Amino acid sequence: MCASLSVIAAAGLKFETHRTRNAANVLHSVVLGQSLSAMTALQNLNLRDNNFCAQGCAALEMSLTALTSLKSLNLSSNYFGHERLTALVRVITALTALQSLELGHNSTLGSNQVYDGIEIGNALEQSLTVLTALHTLGLYGNYFGPYCAAALGRSLTALPSLRELDIGWNCLHTGVAALGQSLTALTALQILNFSGNFLDVDGVVALGRWLSALTSLQTLNLRGKTRCFVLLFSVSLI
Repeated sequence: MCASLSVIAAAGLKFETHRTRNAANVLHSVVLGQSLSAMTALQNLNLRDNNFCAQGCAALEMSLTALTSLKSLNLSSNYFGHERLTALVRVITALTALQSLELGHNSTLGSNQVYDGIEIGNALEQSLTVLTALHTLGLYGNYFGPYCAAALGRSLTALPSLRELDIGWNCLHTGVAALGQSLTALTALQILNFSGNFLDVDGVVALGRWLSALTSLQTLNLRGKTRCFVLLFSVSLI
């Protein structure tokens, strides 16, 4: 049985315009969606880097609900946009066998913009609280913003088996106070990427205290915009 399934966008064809490329990607996602619906035994699905965009995401959503045997799903770097990503996260609720979920790099915002995060936060809380078998969760680079942090925090407390968490570059900023306490529940966590979340000094000090409870942690990434020196100093004082 095939270990993973990826889409190769029109190999050998050269598309001349951005609009034509998008149209082709949407067509691929429609055809793929129709095929996936019949693959009910599929356990690993990798659709990373296909640039499906919002329309392509809509075409895939319904087919995913049939894949209840999935253990690994990678939809990173498809630039669905926050509205479609929110809808997709709600659909994933049906995939209760998932152990690994990668949804990074699906924002269509620029690097200086932040999503309000309320709707995606609610969708994440709804889905993640039933995906209790997850050991890997990747949400890197989606610019969720601080208002998503509280809902994400509540979700994480339902994932006691989580070993790898990537929430870097989501501009959580002041929302870390609502998120950080939940990290202490992740006693199995081994890898944490918290880079690029633009924390203020209070958030960094609080995060330092919470991180000290993660005694299984083996890899910690605080690269960029996290005031690492202050964080490490705060941890040393605990």
